[in-house]
Order: sequence, then C-alpha cells, then structure tokens
Amino acid sequence: MKSIAYFTLTAIMAVSGGIAPSVASAATVTSGELIMNLDAAVLGALNHGSNPNVPALYLEEFFDQSASNARTRNQIVNDHLVPGNEAIPSTGLRYEVNGPTVTNPTGRFIQPTIFSYDPGDVTGTATGQIGLGGVMRMRGDFNGIFIMGDFTLSYDAKRITEGGSGWYLKGYFDNFQAPTFDMIHVTTTAGPTLFTLAGDLTFTPLVANAFFNGDGTNGKVLGAFTFTSPAPVPLPAAAWLFGSGLIGLAGLARRRRHGGVVSKIRWPICLVAGLLVLMMFYPLGAVASVVNIDTVLVGNAGNAADPLTGYGAVSYNYYIGTTEVTNGQYAAYLNSVDPHGINSHDVYNPDMSSDLPVSRGGIDFDPGASAGNMYSPKPNHADKPVSYVNFYDAARFANWVMTGDTENGFYTFSGTNTISGEGAHGPNQHNGVNWVALPSENEWYKAAYHQNDGVTGNYFLYPTSSTAVPTVATSTPTGDIANPGQNVANYSFGATWGGAAGLGNVTTVGSAGPGSASPYGTFDQGGNQLEWNDTVIVRDRGIRGGSLWLEEESLRSTNRGSFFSESGGSSIGFRLASLEPISVVPIPAAAYLFATGLIGLTLMRGKHRRRRLGTS
Repeated sequence: MKSIAYFTLTAIMAVSGGIAPSVASAATVTSGELIMNLDAAVLGALNHGSNPNVPALYLEEFFDQSASNARTRNQIVNDHLVPGNEAIPSTGLRYEVNGPTVTNPTGRFIQPTIFSYDPGDVTGTATGQIGLGGVMRMRGDFNGIFIMGDFTLSYDAKRITEGGSGWYLKGYFDNFQAPTFDMIHVTTTAGPTLFTLAGDLTFTPLVANAFFNGDGTNGKVLGAFTFTSPAPVPLPAAAWLFGSGLIGLAGLARRRRHGGVVSKIRWPICLVAGLLVLMMFYPLGAVASVVNIDTVLVGNAGNAADPLTGYGAVSYNYYIGTTEVTNGQYAAYLNSVDPHGINSHDVYNPDMSSDLPVSRGGIDFDPGASAGNMYSPKPNHADKPVSYVNFYDAARFANWVMTGDTENGFYTFSGTNTISGEGAHGPNQHNGVNWVALPSENEWYKAAYHQNDGVTGNYFLYPTSSTAVPTVATSTPTGDIANPGQNVANYSFGATWGGAAGLGNVTTVGSAGPGSASPYGTFDQGGNQLEWNDTVIVRDRGIRGGSLWLEEESLRSTNRGSFFSESGGSSIGFRLASLEPISVVPIPAAAYLFATGLIGLTLMRGKHRRRRLGTS
C-alpha cells in the first residue's frame, strides 16, 4: 500500500526557503508484494535424474506471509494447508513485503526490509534488502522435501556477469543463506510514487549446480514475477506543495500587519476560507487511507480461444484482480469519494446494510459519524466480496482507482447511469496512464479457465484449475471456507455462517486456498459472487462465474449471462483488470497538498501584481 508523507517543521522550513522544488530525495520501500508464477511443466522436467516417471520438482505447499511468519521451522517442514502430498498450482504465489523489524519463531530467519533507492538511478543507488514473507515447500523425484523462502530481494551489479540482471532473490530458510533465483529480462518502473520490477526467473548457478546438474539456469526460464511497491511520496516534492502554502499564508499575515486597508486583504481571506472548506470536506485523518488492489499477471499474449466456446483469446498481457473487490475496499472508497454521505451518484446502495439472511449486505452507513468515516464494513465482512453494486457502481470504482475521479477514467460519465465514452482494452495506455477497468469478457474468461500453458487453446471447464465438479465449500463461524484444498468453490448454498443455515452466504475471498486458484492465480472466479464484465450483450453488460446460490453449471466456462446495468443484487460483485499492476493514490490527500500549494502561489502572485501596480 502507498504511504502518506507527513512533514516535520524542519523539512518544511528547508523547502520553503526556495521557490523551485528541490531534487527528489531517495525513496524507501515500506510495503508491496512480489507475485511469482512458476511454470509447473518446466519444474517437472528439470534434470534431476532420480526417477523419470515422477516430476523432478513440484509445489506441494505454499505458506504466504501470514501463514509462514507465524510458523516455526518444524511447522513449515511438517504442516499441511492442503491435505496430501499432491501438486498444487504454482502460480499466483504472493510474497508480501516485511516491515523494518520482524519476529522469528523458533528456527526461522525471516528478514526485515531496509531498502532505499533514487528514482532517477535505481540500479546505481539501490541499497539494502526487501524482506519478503512467504515459503514454498516442494517435492519431486527424490526423498524428502525442497524448501525455499524467507527471501530477500536485492540488487548486486556483480550478478550481471553470471547471466542475471543484478536483481535476485536470496533465501534464508533454515539459515541456508544462498542466492536462489536470478531475475532476468527485467523491466523497471521507478518514479516518485511507484516502484515495480517485472521479468522472468531462473535458478542461480549455485542452486542449479547443487541440485539439478546445472539445469534451470543460464537463461532457462522457470517462471515469471512482478514486484510492486507503492513507494512513499518523496518528501521534498510533497513538502514543496505544503511549504508554498505556508509562504503564501505568511505573506497574507504580513499584508494584514502593514496594509491597513481592509479591501486589500479581502480576496486572500476568501482563498483562505476556501482552503478551510477544503480541509472540512477532507479532514486529514480521513484522507490518509488508501486501498490496495492485488493483481496477478495474465501472460501468454496471443493465446488461442477456447474451442468449446470461442472465448478467451487475448492478444496482450494484462493484470486482473487476485480476488473480488471486498466490502473493506469498497467502504474505504465510499469514505474517500463521499465523506459526508451525500451519495450523489448512488454509489452506496442502502441494501448494503441489510441484515436479512437472503439479502444481507456487508457495509453499514452511520450518518452521525465524522466526515470520512460514515461507511464501515460489518463485523466479519471486511474481507468478503462487496454486493449490491450495479455495473455503473463498479465502473466508477474502476475510474477512481485509475484517476481518483469517479466520473472520468476508462469510463466517461455524463449522468448517474449514462456512460458517454469508454476506453479500449489492449496493450496501450489510456490517455497516457495505466488503464483500469472492469475486465472484458475475454480477459475475465482467460484468467479463469485458460491453462496458462503458453499460447494454446487449452482450457479447464471450471475456474478452479479443474475439469471435475468442484467440492461445495462449507464455512467457519466467521465466514472462512472450512474445507480449503483442491478444487473447492462456494456455491449451492454450502456456506452457512452468520445465521444463514440452508440459505448460503459469501465467504472470505481467497479462503479456498491455492489448491482452488485458477492457473493464473485468481480466486473465486467460480462461486461466491457473480462478477461483472464490461462486454455489452444486447443492452446489458456481461456477468460470469456463478454464485453462492447457483448450481455447478453456473461455474462452467460454457455458462454465459448478462444483467441490467442499472441493477445490483446480493450475489453480484466484481473484480478489476488493468494493463499494469494497480497502484491506488489517495487522491483527496494529494488534492489537499496541491490546493495548499496553489493557494500559496496565488497569494504570492497577487502580492507581486500589486507591487507592479505601485501598491504595498
């Protein structure tokens, strides 16, 4: 998630001493994630030589940050999140960035994050390490297990001579400190608000030579990765905006002391009043929150369509939400765009607060709460998919994620339920920025059903990486899926928590576990909620994926539907798609800084103009 820069008096004074903004200072990584998509076929074909009838290497268990950082060394070795020793999908493996301090359970060597860089020269200034939470446990044609994890992401120019880019992952599990993966074909985005890496993975020569007879390195691609860190706003740039406001306000105070004429200060007072109004509408405490949208890369650009249905062909790489948008994310959005509960574009549906078992929502509205805090997820609903969103609600959310403006982005609104223009899904940015939208039907379909095996036309029937009927999910008392594992989905009234016995209920996004993910690493594209796509079908918009109430036929790739764009129900939600990884900027906070600077500059300009006219 992005950090908000807060300012010390010293920093403000240092910047406000000049007119032009100073050069941006080094940025630090404090949050983010690395998504790893390993190619199971390549891992299985590595040169290990023990048993040609058994894959050389396959993923048996993956412990993400929350699961791994709480476990001892022995628990990582022995615990089973997924019953049995069978292979699970090796895509969508999410490693979250650790904080600057970590706690190590017995036998663990989890690494902290202490990393900085200059956006203008990343490889020349990258210093320190990025600690990543997560451990993978593998088996294969050998006795025992092969564990990799407790990684750090670092840059070392010396590794370029060994065939890498300089970026690499070093493992610390069991205190076996060794470079594990070299990153190759790396592309970098480094700016004042976003730091990303994307490329391919190979084993380092050390690992390849020690375990795989030299195989798996020297450019042999084992999979792909993306690293995304919404970095803090560099302090001088932000402080310049705020500091310029202070300069203007100081000028106003000076005018009041020496001008002696009320009319000379009337217009600055109006501007200051405007600033105070802005602060009232966007209290600092209310705008300092951001929404993190996790995505996975959907590669294999140019894949063939599913011969069964004709859908799924996409000619470009793109990203799609790992999960459906949750009540917690949507409530944060509501507090940002509607801090006073006016609800001018009906982005909040009152049914979201319903407690009826068959039509319950997940977001409460409290008109008596402070500005920016009127919307909140119900207990145990923050991590459940949002419901009662019509197509226009979902499109406005996408616009806000993309531009900070609900009315303009990928979709151009000219009325509450009127879209006058739409962007184009494809390999190009929209108006010079990363497009963010509801997925097209083909984008949604490919992420759900394509087998992620190159540019083939191979597809599963269900979005759980399976052609067999998924197991119906059951639920814990707090709404997690109680029977996670291979090929599990929330459909056919299986989840009965929260007083919903026999009536079905939504479940925590992703809680079926990696064994039920799509080949690209998405969760719940089958069941939980039907999901909007933005393909026009007659006069409506598309929906796919089945829901908590529907039978298994609704989960199949062959099931296609549409719904009234103006209507949202208790079993319809959505996820986002984008050209690049999604990074959400807290727009009201940015607008506050900008407005502060703008008012200061305006005050200064007015003062200078009066001097030219001979006033003092």
